[in-house]
Amino acid sequence: MMSPHDLLPIEEPRNYAPSRSYFYLNVVKPLLADVLRIQLNGIPIDMSKVKELQATVDSVLASVAKRLASNPIIQRYLDEYNKRVLADYREDREAKLRTSKYYYKEFKSTNMEHRTAAINHFIKLNPDIPEEPQDKWSIKNIKKSSLIKYDDIQRIVNRDETVASASFVKQAMRNLAQIKTAAYNKKYLDQIKNPPSTLFEPFNPGSTKQKQELFEMLGIESTEQSKDTGKDSWGKQAISDLKAVTTDPVLLDILEAFQDFSGAAIIRNNFISAFDKFVIDGRIQGNFKLFGAKSFRLTSNNPNLLNLPSTGSVYAKPLKKCLIAPDGWVVLTADYNALEDRVLASITKDPGKVAIQLDLDLDGHCYNALGYFKAAVEQHIGSDGTHNEKTKRFNEAINAGNKELKAIRQASKPVTFGIALTTSLAA
Repeated sequence: MMSPHDLLPIEEPRNYAPSRSYFYLNVVKPLLADVLRIQLNGIPIDMSKVKELQATVDSVLASVAKRLASNPIIQRYLDEYNKRVLADYREDREAKLRTSKYYYKEFKSTNMEHRTAAINHFIKLNPDIPEEPQDKWSIKNIKKSSLIKYDDIQRIVNRDETVASASFVKQAMRNLAQIKTAAYNKKYLDQIKNPPSTLFEPFNPGSTKQKQELFEMLGIESTEQSKDTGKDSWGKQAISDLKAVTTDPVLLDILEAFQDFSGAAIIRNNFISAFDKFVIDGRIQGNFKLFGAKSFRLTSNNPNLLNLPSTGSVYAKPLKKCLIAPDGWVVLTADYNALEDRVLASITKDPGKVAIQLDLDLDGHCYNALGYFKAAVEQHIGSDGTHNEKTKRFNEAINAGNKELKAIRQASKPVTFGIALTTSLAA
């Protein structure tokens, strides 16, 4: 079987014109077998390590909850938030209350409830009557009682609807409506007086709305905005940007807690749940799509096995320990770092491009963006100094929170990739 090592050493593109079948024979065809083998065979999983990973995630999430609960900024936000929640809750309960008008009905002598209300009120108005109020007054019981001698009562028994205009009947119907209103409203009045404790939940670092409100309260703008709403978005990058320029230890604690929560949530939702769902006979069966990305990279889902946490993450080793090699095999990982810049530096031998790889204080994307959008960048950082010096000022301004320069840097990335691809094909 062909190995990529068989192609080494590879000539520079400017000295070599590959055939039309080069890409298929040397990239597509070799990858097909490996991708199919991984997808069909699956990757063995050590479920004991999955449990250890779950314990790590649970520990981090518990720590986040504890830190946020004791943070004075979060407490101040929750005081305001809970006031709004309580006001909204009470407004909602009050909107459900009914007046007696809702229950008031015209008297019907054929209606047992109406008839009973009218008879009992009649008894109350006439204390000389020996009869006691009853829960139900049937026609038979009325006829057997001393009540039958009264004209108004006879009208009720005879179903004479003109009795509905009698003052005692109207009052009886008002009383009945009030009783029903009080019974219906009791639950909501009790809730208004004693709101449930579950109404006041702890701060949710996974809530987009709460994070937006928190930073609005602090008067802090994000470096990112939602494409759907146009409002500030507080994703991973925006939190990192703010953390880079924050000196307040109380706010820093919040930002670090948000980062910890985000990392733990990704592991819990993307991997631990996937291990439960997609592991069959001790192997996880993920999907891979050859050249699924526009850049011709592989893509993966159910779960995304190409999105493992980076080496610096607290979850990197615990997660990777869950993936084990079959007997006689080893698991290898590899990643490209600043691939486009490295390719350009290797091909062009440009001193500036080479300097990016050798000087840790130089940011490659800032270096490129300064070349592509020089006038726009210099409006913010000035035109003094060498390209490298301006590049460093450019990067420092972004770290200080300059959103316009950050957007320019981001816009340079597809340009760089396009130049790298065009240079490789044309050389």
